[in-house]
Amino acid sequence: MATLPAVGEPSPRDGGVLGGGEDETQCAPVVKGWRSFNDITESYRHGGNGELVFVCTTYLLLEESDGTVYYGSLQIPKLEISLDQAKNCLTRVAPDELYPLLPPELSALALAPSDVQPDQYVKRPKFLSYRWSAGMKIVAARFLEEARTLDLVRRNAHANVVAFEGCVVHDGRIIGLCLKRYPLTLDKRLNSRDREPLDKLACFEGIISGVRRLHSLGIAHNDLNPSNIMFDDHDHPVIVDLGSCKPFGEPLTEMGTPKWNDGFDENSTPGNDTIGLNKLRDWLGVIGASPNPDGMISAGSCLQTSVSSAGKTE
Repeated sequence: MATLPAVGEPSPRDGGVLGGGEDETQCAPVVKGWRSFNDITESYRHGGNGELVFVCTTYLLLEESDGTVYYGSLQIPKLEISLDQAKNCLTRVAPDELYPLLPPELSALALAPSDVQPDQYVKRPKFLSYRWSAGMKIVAARFLEEARTLDLVRRNAHANVVAFEGCVVHDGRIIGLCLKRYPLTLDKRLNSRDREPLDKLACFEGIISGVRRLHSLGIAHNDLNPSNIMFDDHDHPVIVDLGSCKPFGEPLTEMGTPKWNDGFDENSTPGNDTIGLNKLRDWLGVIGASPNPDGMISAGSCLQTSVSSAGKTE
């Protein structure tokens, strides 16, 4: 279930293109069953008395080969919609709504969809944001911003920050961000029975080391939580999902993850990462010692784990 603002729904047009962008011939998507959809979401808004009020059910289908996206919405609860109704509401979204043009400075990183390897993960734009931003090309703009952030990190690579390996390009547009694939999330690693028990202190030190690198580049992650920490083949923690990562002082378009963003500033700040680190420390059960000696964490932090400036993963 997703709770989204109540806004006017785009009006699908049979055989048309949502977004009013590029005029291309539309081919109907192949829908063999409910599993053909990449996402089915019921959206709600808050009513006058604070109750959740149903808005619509949205359907999204992605063609992996070229990034074509079909989107549709119905003001009917999900369980009352037939497969034919869902299929018939789909309309292709104009590519310029979702995918930015490849800028010259990233051209050396261009990959064809067929170039992607099994050990790589392709991150797509936040398609669900299209429901409230149709016609504004916000999804494409934010995707380009994330690509540029990842490129900055790539040029200043660090073992504890996600590895960016290229832009997947089709018809001159970035349709995916190619990242190194990591096998485990922090939560799964913590509860894994197939590996040695997690060294929580070493894990936390690695996360702080990665945050330190981001801060040295003048950017904050702004969404540190267990789902955004992965583990590589060498059992090192890796910070992923830089979609909320912005230069210090820039307004945030997303305020982190609920329960992990208490006290967040509305702008990108090192303090937002301090909040995330302290919550991760408590969640991991890491206790002890003295405040971080190198001052990377902002003043007033309650961080109590001692971290060496010359951490193992620097």
